[in-house]
Amino acid sequence: DNLIMRFDLVGSGGVYSNIEDLFLWDQNFYKNKLGKGGQAIIEKMHSEGLLNNGESSGYAFALNNGTYKGLKTVSHGGSLAGYRAQLMRFPEQHFSVIILANRGDANPTAMSYQVADILLENEFITIPAEKEAEKVVNVADGSPEYAMKQLTGTYELQPGASLELSIQNDSLHVLQNWNKAAYTIVRAEGNTFQMPGKSEVQFLFSDLKNDQTQMLTIIQNGRESNCKRKIEMKNDDIDLDAYTGIYYSKEIDARYRFFIKDEKLQVQIANNEPVELDVYGIDQFVSGRTLVHFKRSEGVLNGFDLDAGRVKNLKFEKL
Repeated sequence: DNLIMRFDLVGSGGVYSNIEDLFLWDQNFYKNKLGKGGQAIIEKMHSEGLLNNGESSGYAFALNNGTYKGLKTVSHGGSLAGYRAQLMRFPEQHFSVIILANRGDANPTAMSYQVADILLENEFITIPAEKEAEKVVNVADGSPEYAMKQLTGTYELQPGASLELSIQNDSLHVLQNWNKAAYTIVRAEGNTFQMPGKSEVQFLFSDLKNDQTQMLTIIQNGRESNCKRKIEMKNDDIDLDAYTGIYYSKEIDARYRFFIKDEKLQVQIANNEPVELDVYGIDQFVSGRTLVHFKRSEGVLNGFDLDAGRVKNLKFEKL
């Protein structure tokens, strides 16, 4: 079926392509034919934005610079409706993987790495064991090795996106709730774990409190993502009545109605079906990856900020 998105008419989801045309685009990186030609614009595309502290944002002009098994990569994936895509380039090897899929449960990024594992097997750079150990020492906190039971639990990458760790068959098992990917990790050194035979992604556990580690740091392509242990909260701990009412956003001219049903906080937008919210923290509720953070002035609840994927801090006032 041809699903036409009316909200994204140019760029991003408004682009239609195929394998053959994407191959031509891939080849253009090596010898640019666009505009007046030349590599200046190509080099600019690969330059990453800088944060206020001078560090890289980790994102170039719609390109992700990275490494895989010691080789430089430039890539970008795509996801819209039921479509999935990935263009993974290994520029120094003049090798690229292009995958387009029309299934929402496809994972072109993982498939791209699997293709590379086969066709670039003899190109990968093996990191010497002493370098791997040095890398672990640099990020470890010198703590004694934690027992696996101290590592189990749920760690949140962001609201609604978490990793559930459990012990299965005497091994540490990871389940990613956002895509249901499941895999086993093993101890590499100290409190650093990795998937068997794969050192490109490392899982470092730290900050032991109450006999449980509170932080999981995922290190991939030189970038670190911190996942805090999720603190379980229950509706019984919170006065849900305080959050009920009508809230209004001037920016999008929308009213959200919050009410209680079946002892859970619900939100209804226009005539859509109500959405059930789960307690996330103090004055915070989630549904999937959407976070509602209620605000107070002198103790009185007067609105909330909404984080929903690419929308951050969308403000609502209580009427």
